[in-house]
Amino acid sequence: MVKKALAGRVPAERMAKRLENNAKRRGGILSFQAHQFLAYLFEREGREPDAVRHHRRALIAGGPAFEINLSISGLFGRLGKYQDSIEYAGKALQERPDDPRALTVLGTSLMNLRRFDDARAAFQQALRLNPDFVLPLLGEGILLRRQGRHDEALADFKRAAGHPDAPTESWVLFVGQLGELERWDEALDAAESALEERGVRSPMLRVFHATALARTGRIHEATRELLSISSETDALKSEKRPAGITDALEHLRNIVFLSHPAVKRTESYPGWQQRITKQARILVGKPVIRGTRISVELVIDLLAGGQTPEEIVARYPHISIEDVYACLDHDRVLLRKVAG
Repeated sequence: MVKKALAGRVPAERMAKRLENNAKRRGGILSFQAHQFLAYLFEREGREPDAVRHHRRALIAGGPAFEINLSISGLFGRLGKYQDSIEYAGKALQERPDDPRALTVLGTSLMNLRRFDDARAAFQQALRLNPDFVLPLLGEGILLRRQGRHDEALADFKRAAGHPDAPTESWVLFVGQLGELERWDEALDAAESALEERGVRSPMLRVFHATALARTGRIHEATRELLSISSETDALKSEKRPAGITDALEHLRNIVFLSHPAVKRTESYPGWQQRITKQARILVGKPVIRGTRISVELVIDLLAGGQTPEEIVARYPHISIEDVYACLDHDRVLLRKVAG
């Protein structure tokens, strides 16, 4: 059953009951190893409070104080309980005052409480202890970005991405920061280096790559990448989708639409609002071209796929060029606001 639990085929709750019942039959209690195992299972399921509970029981059962306190600190940080995270990071540092991991977790929670000076001191101390440790470098970069010090943040992210064992997050932050500074040619080069040469696999990095393609005028390549990422992401269950990917894809989708030649060259038509209508009985209330069942969403997707307004009208002869432009105008203000 343990192997099945590790493979994700047995829920953590069921495994916990099984181990607890076995311990009761033997007249004993769970070992700290069992509690740590259960904490791992609960954490993997996204049940951080239950993971914290079993880590605490592992401490009571005589488990290694440093590792357990560090794990609890990280879990509290993920729960947004930063003061508790700081408390347990402090307990871990009492065991090992010069541990870079504990200092990094401490710095992250201090940063989230906007105690920037204390946070940066913790990150820098961790880097002094281990200059090759990437996580405090990323933490310092995120801190600098929050302070609006974008060039300094970029330097940290670039240094982290250049590390031989750079985690995926390093490249995501580096390319994203280049985009923040609107250095799109460099962002495109960096993203392609990570994806093609380093073999980095990250949906968010692919979103940044497609954004850089769109911003540098390679709109059809960006569209293909957008459709590919969307298809792969939609196939994932919601709990397995990378954090923020849905918003990032929507942002990219808007950028792609606004970069399309039909959008860039078209001014709003007077009275375009009269060409678009919404009725609950037609396509569940989606905006459609008046007198048809052709949705605004469909027209926009066709444009994003590379079709011209003329090609769309040829495909659907009962609508006009003006109807296509009306679909673009329908969400123009919103799109410009989202795409910045």
